[in-house]
Parts: sequence; C-alpha cells; structure tokens
Amino acid sequence: MRFPRARRFIQTLIIPLGLMGEPLPAAGAEAETSPPRAHAIRVGVLANRGMDYARKEWTAHADYLNAELAPLRFEIVPLSFSGLTGAVQRREVELVITNSGHYTEMEMSGGISHMATRLVAGPGGPLDQFGGVVFTRADRARINRYADLRGLRLAIPDKSSLGGWQVHLREALEQGIDLEEDTGAVLLTGDHEKVLESVLAGRADVGLVRTGLLESMAREGRLNPSALRIVNQRHVPGFPYMLSSRLYPEWPLARVAGVPDQLAKDVLICLLALPPDHPATRAAGILGWTLPLNYQSVHDLFRTARLGPYANLPIGFADVLSRYSRPLAAAILLAFLGLGGVAWYVAGVNASLKQEIRRRIEAEHSLEESDSRFRDMADALPSLIWLAGTDKRRTFFNRSWLDFTGRALEQETGDGWTKGVHPEDLERCLQTYAAAFDARQPFEMQYRLRHASGEYRWIVDAGTPRHGPDGVFRGYFGHCMDITEMRRLNEALAEGRERYALAQRAAHIVSLDWDVVTNRLQWSDEIESMFGFPPGGFARTYEAFLACVHPEDRPAVELAVRSAMKNDHHYHIEHRIVWPNGSVRWVAETGDVVRGKNNRAIRMIGIIRDITDRRRAEEAARQSHEQLTASLAALQIHARDLARINEMNELLQSCLREEEIHRVFGHMAQTLELGGGGMLAMARGPGEDLRAVAAWGNTDGMDTEFRADACWGIRRGQAYEPSLTQPRLYCTHYPADAGLLNLCHPLVMHGENLGLITIRAGSDIDKTAWLRIRQLSVTLGEALKLALSNIRLREALREQATRDPLTGLFNRRYLDETLPRELHACLRDDQPLALAILDIDHFKQYNDTWGHEAGDLVLIEVSRILSEHLRASDIACRYGGEELLAVMPRAELHEARERISRIANLVRNAEVHIHDRPLPAVTFSAGIAISPLHGENAETLLRAADQALYAAKQAGRDKVFSVEQAG
Repeated sequence: MRFPRARRFIQTLIIPLGLMGEPLPAAGAEAETSPPRAHAIRVGVLANRGMDYARKEWTAHADYLNAELAPLRFEIVPLSFSGLTGAVQRREVELVITNSGHYTEMEMSGGISHMATRLVAGPGGPLDQFGGVVFTRADRARINRYADLRGLRLAIPDKSSLGGWQVHLREALEQGIDLEEDTGAVLLTGDHEKVLESVLAGRADVGLVRTGLLESMAREGRLNPSALRIVNQRHVPGFPYMLSSRLYPEWPLARVAGVPDQLAKDVLICLLALPPDHPATRAAGILGWTLPLNYQSVHDLFRTARLGPYANLPIGFADVLSRYSRPLAAAILLAFLGLGGVAWYVAGVNASLKQEIRRRIEAEHSLEESDSRFRDMADALPSLIWLAGTDKRRTFFNRSWLDFTGRALEQETGDGWTKGVHPEDLERCLQTYAAAFDARQPFEMQYRLRHASGEYRWIVDAGTPRHGPDGVFRGYFGHCMDITEMRRLNEALAEGRERYALAQRAAHIVSLDWDVVTNRLQWSDEIESMFGFPPGGFARTYEAFLACVHPEDRPAVELAVRSAMKNDHHYHIEHRIVWPNGSVRWVAETGDVVRGKNNRAIRMIGIIRDITDRRRAEEAARQSHEQLTASLAALQIHARDLARINEMNELLQSCLREEEIHRVFGHMAQTLELGGGGMLAMARGPGEDLRAVAAWGNTDGMDTEFRADACWGIRRGQAYEPSLTQPRLYCTHYPADAGLLNLCHPLVMHGENLGLITIRAGSDIDKTAWLRIRQLSVTLGEALKLALSNIRLREALREQATRDPLTGLFNRRYLDETLPRELHACLRDDQPLALAILDIDHFKQYNDTWGHEAGDLVLIEVSRILSEHLRASDIACRYGGEELLAVMPRAELHEARERISRIANLVRNAEVHIHDRPLPAVTFSAGIAISPLHGENAETLLRAADQALYAAKQAGRDKVFSVEQAG
C-alpha cells in the first residue's frame, strides 16, 4: 500500500537518488546541464500487438506529458522487438516501454535503466507483479507439480511469452524436468485464450498462461472454474490470482543512456502523479505507474533457463580439458613453480589482515557504543521507535513502544510485535513490511496496534533503511505515531464518509527559528518535503519562502509578519503555497515573537502545518451542505408537484368527456408552472391534423392547428428538444428562437398518436428547473393518456351495449332509452317526430335458399344504406330480426315518406353478392307514424307504425304506407 506522505517523500528524496543510483554511459554532469531539446523526445514502445494498436495504447501518455512538461514535446514510436533493440543501441529513442524480459536483455548491454514499473488493475487494487499459471482438466488428478508434466502435451501462447512460457522453465528445471526436451509436444496457439480452448477440447493435456486470464474469463461467464485443476498451486499474500510460478515485475519504463537526469526526474514525477481515471491510463489499460521494482528476478529466471543474453551456456571443465590438454599441463607446471612466490605473498597478506581485523574490532566497539547512545536517546523520546536487522526481525523497541503495548522487550523482539497488530491489518502490514525490505526502500503504513489498555489504536509506522559506516545495509529504523484521535476527527468531519476518512493524510510539521537581528532562518528538514523541493533544493531564506507563497496570498502574509514584528507577540495565518510542479497546497503558520530591550522584535519561533486535507474537507462539507439544501428544496417542490398531480389524476378520472379532460389539463399545467407557456393539441383522428385544445402562459407564435409532420417529436414517436441536436432542428409549429428552450412530448398510445404537449421556457432557466419540467411532462402525459383511454374505453363499452354487432345500428335497448327522450323533446318544442318500421321482403327465402350468410349480407347492406341516407339527427335501429326502425325528430309526414321512399329505391337498385354471385333484388315494406298525430308515447307510436307496415305488406310488399293509408 502506498500513502500520500510516502509518495511525497519518494518524489522529493528517493526519485533523484534512484535516478542517479544506476549511472549510464554519458549520463553525467554534462547531461545535467545540457540545454532543453529542440526535437521531440521519442518514446519507443514495444508493438507486440501491432503498430496501430501500440500507437492507440500509448499516444495519450505523450499528450499527458506534453501538457505537463511544456514546452517539451514527446512522441510515441511503436517498434518491434528487434527494431526497439536497434533503436536503443543507435540512441534513436530517449525513453522505452517494453516487457520485462525484453528490458532485461537490453539492460545487459548497459545502455538502458529502469525508471518506473506500471500498475495494472487487480480485483483488490493495483498490481505491479505477475506470474504464470499451469492448469489441466479437473479430471486429471495425477497432475499436481511441474515434475508431473513429463511426456504430456503442452499448449502455450508463444515461446516469447514471459508469463505463458518462460517463467515456467525455471520452475520445471528446479523440479528436474526440461519442458523443451522431456514433454510430449509443445503446441503454440498464438493466443492465451486459445491455450484454454486447446486443453478443454483435449488437443493438449496441460496449458500454460499468464496470471489473471482464468479469473477474467470466469467473470465474463466464459469459463467454469470447476472444470480446471491448477498445477503446482502457490499462494502469495496479497496476490489475488491463481499462481503456479514465482512473481515477476510488470513492464518497466526505462531511459536510454545519455538522457538528462532532470528530464528523467520530471517524467517520473508526472507519471507517478497520473491518476487511475485519466484518459492516458484508460487508453493504456493500466492504473498508473509506481517506483521501479527490482528486475533481478528476471535476470535470475533468464540465467537459470538459459534465455536471452544467458542462452549460451559456459564451457565446462571437461570441454577445456579435452581441447586444451597440452597448454593446461604447461600451466599446471608453471603454477607449481609459482607456489613459492604465492606462499611469500600470503604471509604478507596475513599480516595485513591481522591489522585490518584489529581495526574492524575497534570499529565494532565504536559502533556498539554508538548503538548504546542511540538506545538511550530513543528511550527518552515520546515517539514509538524500533530497529530491525537484515533478516526483517525487529531487534529493539524503545521505552515508549513498550509502555504503549504493555509488553516486555523480550516479548516484542523478533516477530513478537506482530501479535499486537489487529488481525484484519496483519496480512497487509506484513506484505508492505516485507516488500519494502526486499526493495530496501522507505515505507509508511497505517495499522491498528493493541494498547496496554486492550484497545486497538491506529498508528502510522514509517521505516527507513539504515546503513553502517562502510555503506553496508544493516536493517531498518522505524518511527511510529498514534493517529487514533486524528482519524476519529477526520471521520467526524467527513460525516461518516469512510472512503474520504481513509484518504486523509497525516499532517506534516515544519519548525522555524528566525533570528530577526541577523535575518538568519533555521528550518527543519521537513520544509523541503512540505514545499515540494528535493533535498537541498530549498534556499531556506525568507525571500525563498515568500517566493513559494501563492501570489494572491503574498501581500497578506507580508502584512501579518510585519504586524507581528511591530505590535503583536503572536502570529498566525493560513495561506496557499505553490510547489515547483505547479500544484497548490494550504499551510497554517503559527509563531511567537520574542522581544528584547525597547520591545524590539529579536526572534520568531514557530511551526508550519500542512492543512490541505482539512481545507478540502471544509470545502467538501460546504458543498455537501449546499447540495443538501438544494436537494431539500427540490424535495419540497417535488412533494408539492406530487400533491397537485394526484389532484389532477382524481379530476381526470372523474371526467366524462374529452373536453373536460382538456380543461383540467390546461388548468393543472398553469398551476404547476409548466414552463413559461405551452399548449395541448389533440389529433382529430389517426394521421389527421392537430388542433389546440388547451393553453397556458405565453403561447405567442404557436400554431393552433398544424399537420402531424410539422413536429419532430411526433415523427420520432418520443420527446424532442431542439437544444439537444447539433445543428438545432426546430419544429415548424412554433417560431425558431435560440433564446427559448422548447419541448415537444407526443401522446402515443398503442402506436397511435393522440396529441402533443408543447412547452417553452427561457434559455436562462435553471437546469434543475428544466429537468423538473421534462419529468413533469412525462408524468402529465401518462396521466392524460390514461384519462383519455378511460373515456374511450367507456365510450367503447357504451357502444357495445347500444349497438347491434351485425349491422352496426343501434339496438332495441338503445331505442327503448332514446325514443321516449326524443318524443319528450319534440312535444316540448311543439315539433313533430316521425317513426318508420322497415321489414325486408321475403327475407326467409334468402336464408333458406342461399344460407344465413346471404341473409346477413342483405341485412348489412340495407342497414348501411339506411344509416348513410338519414339525417345526422335521425336514429337508425335494428328493431328485431329483419325489421329496422328509423326515428326522425322534427320531420313532417311527407318528409318522412320521401326519405324512406328514396331509401327504398336505393335498396331496390343495390347489388348484393355472395361468393361472387348476385342475389335477387332486395326490397322492403315500411310503415310510418307521426307524433303527436298518431300517438304521444313510444308504445302508441310503435303500434301505429306497425299497423301501417302490416297494411303495406298486405298490399303486395315493396310499399311505404302511413297510418292513414292503413285505414
């Protein structure tokens, strides 16, 4: 795990030392002082998946460096294995990104050295190492180790694959098997996934792939893990994937000999700061970069497996003896002759060794005295101090540590201290501890340690490598601080935000002692880390300090210092500082002014604290409060809208006609403040024009009648906003105005467009308010469609209840309801009402001769002619069987006779066909009665009309008789 404090320490101390720790040819002082390059800095990348893919993968890295390190310009150069090797040898590239094995080969030439190691995504976080995994089918229970692969068929991606082939050679050799010679066959699939396919299909017995592949395919649902068996399975703490081999470092970023140290340092700092969500990391498929790992393990692999630069085995003694026997005999003779001289030389060397031994003993005594003084000083410190030897086992804990844990020194030394670490933190703690020791790098980690009271308390543990006077590594020095209260405070400030609380960084403190008389400032060494400088890079003067203060805050800082020197004893101010890389940090300065004679300031003693995290927490809290306030206001508006929408729904469901629905919707749109204005337009029928039926607010320029294709929303069948299209495409049923936002919401139900809601608002409307309008338009539209659907459903049910299903005419039930009402209305207005009963002549013959289908066709045709040629105010009904009835309000007898006679003539001339054969001409007989002459109620009038019908049939049918003609 890496912490911000460790990152700053690495950037300011370890990076420069690390870059200079492996000198390259022509990378000396001359390179340091060389002027900026005029040409592009070429970054050679291994194009193992093709040139275009490599360019797509890494170009974003060049863009990032160009932006961060302007005016320097970086260029990605994709190259093959051999091409990249040649480019390094010819110094045609400055930086290199390649796989670990290829880097190891080029490192042997001395022309390249690593700068960073890439981080890839793992299930639990970033990974900087990988390995290989060997698998077989689950039913192959006898294959457990590399030694069991003898005589079996192997499937591998390629022999150049580090994780899919090369890492396995070393493991197999150590178990006594040569995978090249001792296996049955080696199948090269060219692809890691095809290795799995070959094993599952039975074309190979065992597969060798890079770690992480099997878990990735299982997550994607392409592999059932229970179908496989892992061979030579290993478990490494903190490594999340199935593993068969040792772990090896990920791809490195390296610099070529001759690249200036300052350039390498600037590039490294930029890449270490590259966030995981940056376009550059996403394009490369990585999480970022970390300090370089030790690639010695790859050298060990290549040496053991005789790969790359170690491919040629050294000549053995037997070969030397067989080829050079005579020269060797002469050499042996000369060796015997020289033994006398060697003996004399050894005697002299022994004397020198004795003197050296005495000096070393004296040095060890001096070192023991130094260690004793250190232990006495450490016991006097309040901080928790520890020492560890080269074997990672801790050898010393100071009194503060022992008081903290309540345990004896003998209980804590060695690995005893780990018993006090919280079980949930132990594995992570030991992994960080061991990894730092192996790399001999400083580390910092946070974990919970059991206090003497039994409580687990959080501490930050920082370890630093220590070396003897001779430069030999002697182990680690550790310094711990109790940060429990600080973590609790951070958690409270973040209001339970666990992620943010875990990201808080411990504050650094810088002490200062300013001799005002001599203008000499003494700073603690932390000043360079706090202000973003490398060791020795800060001038440690007041002027240098002011230069780091943010330009906007500098006048206030100078004023506060002058005021403290002149009048006050206490000095405090919070302000920003600017790091050399341009990043801004917040610090708090607190100081006390010491005054001498005449109240004159002679000294200032104070501290500077990094309060960036606190400032960020306060800003986050402020923003959170603003968001909460805004959310509360939005919630209140939403609750009010819901209440009004519920009210509207109740009103809509109570409407009996569509006109009532239109009025309710218009009123509710005005009440809900649905934009600055709008309109509800309804279609007259499927595919027909739309007409405005309700409006609210400002509707200037909106068409009240328009075609359906004038609206893009109706065309697309979904809500439409011109502001979301480029270029803007406006509907033609309202004026195009860039200063207005427009929303068209079509009312589509069962594929039919019922109408359109059009809303407008000023372009300066708040985004949240416009989002509310968009959501309301959807809610209101659905409520409107539901109400219209209910109205139409009721009308359809009513239609079914009052219509004859065969002819489409009103039925007897509807006649019984309507005729008395129409009679009453006509009598009230002193108007006549004519009633005609029609009976189709010889209807039984159609049924008996041509079947009931023919009878139905005759009834349908006569009903159609009757309904089409009556007035809109007339009512046509099927009275029963083949009898039809026509109610003609406000029609005199002669008018009714003429109308029925005209209909009889149309029926007589109509052609009715069944199965393409014409039926005989259809006629009907009719009897007409008129109110009030022949009756003032329905029953009397029907009886009179029926008598007239009977007379018409007796007169020979195909006649229209009135009551008078019936006699």
